[in-house]
Amino acid sequence: MSLSIKEIKKCKPWNWDVWMLQNQWITLTIVPAIGGRIMEYTLNGKSLIYSNPAWTGKISVPAADQDWPNFGGYKVWPAPQEAWDWPPPPTLDHGAYHAEVEHESDEEITLLLKSPVEQWGAPGLRLERRVRIRQADTRVFLKETLINESDESVSWSIWDITQQIMNHPDQDNYDNFWAYFPVNKNSRYGNSGVRYTGESDAWKGEVAPGIFGVQGSPNGLKIFADAGQGWIGYADMEQQLVTTKTFPVYPGRSYPDDEARVAVYMNKGDLPYVEIEVMGPVVHLAPGAETSFSIDWGIAHANAPMLEAMDRGVVSQRLTEKNGKLTAQYGVFQKGSVCLVFRDMRGVMLKKTLPKSVSPLKPVLISQSAEMHPDVRLIEVQFNGQDGHTIGVLDALEILPEK
Repeated sequence: MSLSIKEIKKCKPWNWDVWMLQNQWITLTIVPAIGGRIMEYTLNGKSLIYSNPAWTGKISVPAADQDWPNFGGYKVWPAPQEAWDWPPPPTLDHGAYHAEVEHESDEEITLLLKSPVEQWGAPGLRLERRVRIRQADTRVFLKETLINESDESVSWSIWDITQQIMNHPDQDNYDNFWAYFPVNKNSRYGNSGVRYTGESDAWKGEVAPGIFGVQGSPNGLKIFADAGQGWIGYADMEQQLVTTKTFPVYPGRSYPDDEARVAVYMNKGDLPYVEIEVMGPVVHLAPGAETSFSIDWGIAHANAPMLEAMDRGVVSQRLTEKNGKLTAQYGVFQKGSVCLVFRDMRGVMLKKTLPKSVSPLKPVLISQSAEMHPDVRLIEVQFNGQDGHTIGVLDALEILPEK
């Protein structure tokens, strides 16, 4: 399927007017009438975004002191929450956004969504959301912008929230779903790198060195981390499907929620969803000023756990040499090939293996003989595009000389 962007009236099965962005890999479904929410992000027809069936096809006109209409999907709120308590600012959350195509070419498309000015929870605040996809890969590039339209100075952080499914239909398989994020070695929360609202078996701790794992559980609790690296991932282990968010980190700047940069909330009750959240730094906004925060999404078939997320894909198992064999596992965000590059201590390439075709539709598995030249000091997993050009390195293994 070629790159496309189109508005569909009363789109089935949603029964909303939607904007649909598509390429050969993914489909994004965006509903301007309910806060510009992204309600679907599919790879090969599979999506991990949660949609509340009780609100499908409905709208809610923002008003003061109304109950929160929980549509599901992806949205942005201003943080910290304590500044508006509950419910969230209704105009930003579910007001009718204006949508327009900002850019369209053979290579990429961008949809611009503009909120009305908030009247209640965060008076004078307006949100603009740019959603961009490209022809060649499964990633989504989001740019969220808060604009202070009031006559007073304010301070806010951009709070990115995606509700993800936490079970499969008619199943209580919550333990199949996992969230992963990197632990900050110098965390303000101590050695664990996290703080949480209550004790739970869901907080699995380090499932790999420096990687915290959260297993699905409908416990109504939340966990926060001041992650030192800018990524968080979510995995459906049964479908071997993962989604990622990557984002910039600003050391030394203040963050909401006691300096949290990522959070995971698991709902309790009839709605089986988990929230994967990212927070930007708190920014002082003078009247008329604005601030932006960019979050890139990725989706691929890959195995868990997730040890790293990057712009090229994810690492599920680091390149390892054991018993004369090299093994590794990854997921990639575009079609291409991988090969192993063997280098000496000066970085000179000694050998390159034949390329192996890969795509987002299948986990990338490496398993081959580790026979090497004695001068090899580094092995790289090189990722190449369909045209053969090098996209980047997925992983690397340092080989220490024998004593």
